Formats: sequence, structure tokens, C-alpha cells
Amino acid sequence: MKDKKPSELPYYGTKISIQGTVTNIKKLLKKYNLVGIQITEYGKTFRLVFALEKDDKKYAFQFELVIPNNERFARQKFRAFYWHLKSRLEAVDFGLFTLQEVFMPEMLVQLSDGYISTVKNALLQNDQKLLPLGENYFEK
Repeated sequence: MKDKKPSELPYYGTKISIQGTVTNIKKLLKKYNLVGIQITEYGKTFRLVFALEKDDKKYAFQFELVIPNNERFARQKFRAFYWHLKSRLEAVDFGLFTLQEVFMPEMLVQLSDGYISTVKNALLQNDQKLLPLGENYFEK
């Protein structure tokens, strides 16, 4: 797939600042039983960690975004991220999916060595032997 130019993507003309979008994200998460939130910016990396409560259980999730150098494109990317979160949460509200299903890749879990990671990163690194040893689960 060919990468699109920012002008070819949605939210190109957004006037909402990154900080305005972050405020909107906080408001959105509060509507869905937010337990806690942590926002960190380090260099060009934006990290959002939040915990939600659903059915008397708490779940923590982590997202990372690379902030583009272009301010306009950065605002645009953050708006897309906001709407992405909103649509996932609405899918849970409608009963289409569970909270665990829609956020499984970003769900924080404690691995056997005590390290905390997202499911996505644990699978990508695959150093945690998520499948039993000695079994061939993949075709060659």
C-alpha cells in the first residue's frame, strides 16, 4: 500500500491542538469508568496509559504514538487517534465486542519474569515463550 500524504487523510484541516485533543481523550475515558491515567511525552514519543473498570474488573492499556515533526500533521494524527479510541469504546457500549477484545493488543499484562508489557509487544518479542515449547504451531 502506498503511503498517503497528510492532505489525503482525514482531519487535515483540524484546528484542534494536540493539547485540546488530549483533553478530549481524558473526557472520553472518564465517560467509560476511568480509574487512572498517565500521559508521558519523551522526545517524539507520546505514551498514554489508562485503566478502565468494567464489570467490577480493572484493565490497563498503553498506547504509543510517534509525534510527527510537522505540527499540522501532528494535530491531524492526534484527532485520528481520538476518534479511533472513541469508536472502540462505542463498540463495547453496543455489545459488539468486550473491552478485552477491542483493546487486547494494548492490554498491559505481567509476564512470567515480572516485566509489564502490552500483549502486542510480548507477542512481537516472543521471548516469553507464549506457546508451549516443542510444539510446531506454524507452517513452514
